[in-house]
Amino acid sequence: MASRLRHDLKDHLHRSQFSGVPGNSILEAAALVRYAIAYTETSGSPLCVLTLDIQHAFDRISHHYLFQILHRYDISEWFIERLHALYENATASVQINGSLAGPIPTRVQCAEVVH
Repeated sequence: MASRLRHDLKDHLHRSQFSGVPGNSILEAAALVRYAIAYTETSGSPLCVLTLDIQHAFDRISHHYLFQILHRYDISEWFIERLHALYENATASVQINGSLAGPIPTRVQCAEVVH
């Protein structure tokens, strides 16, 4: 599913977004920061640099909110419904000493898809 969205990312994300965008790399992000620092040193302009690591954002942000955002970006209803289905009754299993325990219901709560 991620590969289906990947081709549209550049159309929806700000040009300063580097993570997960095809053709962008962390090296470009580092070069941009170096350029900004060099510019402020020569011009005397103030600078504030903010980096965010949202590695587990999908686990910590309301899924209801995320599904609303997908709708606002005109992601297809078909795609959103399938994504919703992945999380609706999600379970996990734990393997201990070769034995599989589970299924264990996850604590993620998905709200109904907003149309």
